[in-house]
Amino acid sequence: MRRLVLLCRHGNTFNKGEPVVMVGANEDLPLTEFGREQALRVADVIQRSGLSVGRVVSGPLRRTKEYLEIIVATAQIAAPIAIDSRLLELDYGAWGGRSDEEIARIWGADVLRRWHQESIRPEAVPFIPSQQALHAECLSFMEDLAGGPGVSLVVTSNGRLREFGRILAPTPPQSHKVRTGGSCLLEWSPGRWQILGWDCDAEALGQLLATISE
Repeated sequence: MRRLVLLCRHGNTFNKGEPVVMVGANEDLPLTEFGREQALRVADVIQRSGLSVGRVVSGPLRRTKEYLEIIVATAQIAAPIAIDSRLLELDYGAWGGRSDEEIARIWGADVLRRWHQESIRPEAVPFIPSQQALHAECLSFMEDLAGGPGVSLVVTSNGRLREFGRILAPTPPQSHKVRTGGSCLLEWSPGRWQILGWDCDAEALGQLLATISE
C-alpha cells in the first residue's frame, strides 16, 4: 500500500471585501461560507478518487478543525479525528491582527516580502515557537507520519506548512506558501518524503490523484 499524506491548509477566514490581517495562533477565526465550500471541494475530490484515508489529524484552532470535520463528514471517512499541538499555527506576535499594509509601513516592505516569499522571519518581531522549536516539532510530526500505514489527511495553517516545505524541499523554485484551501500531496518512498504536488487547488488535486490511481 502506498504511504501518502494529503497535507491541507484550511479555507478562507475572510469574506470578500473584508480587511485581511495576519492570522496566527491568537486569532482563532471560523471559516467563511467560501472556506466551507473549499472543504467540500476537497472532500469531493477525495471521494471521487477512491482514496482510502486511514488517519486524520488537525491543528487545535477552530478553522483547521472545522475544515477537517467538513471533509471527514462529506467524504464519509471513518477514521477518528486527532488533534495535534504540533499543527498549531504560529503566534505572529506584534504582526498578529495587522494588515500587510500596516506591517509594511511599520517594519518595512522588504521585511514583509522576505516572509511571504522566502519564509524568513523578521528579526524585530519574535514569532512563537522559535525557528528551532518549530523545526523540531514539524520534523517529529513528519517522522510519526512516516511510521504509519496507508493514507493520512492532515489540516494545518500557513506558518506550519511553510516549515514542512522547508524540511521537504530546502531550496524550492518558489515560496513554500500554501494558499487557503490549498493542498499538498506527499509520498513516503523509499525511506524519504517526496512531494507529488504542492499548493494544489481542488481541480489540480483531483488530476494528481487520478494519475496515482491509474
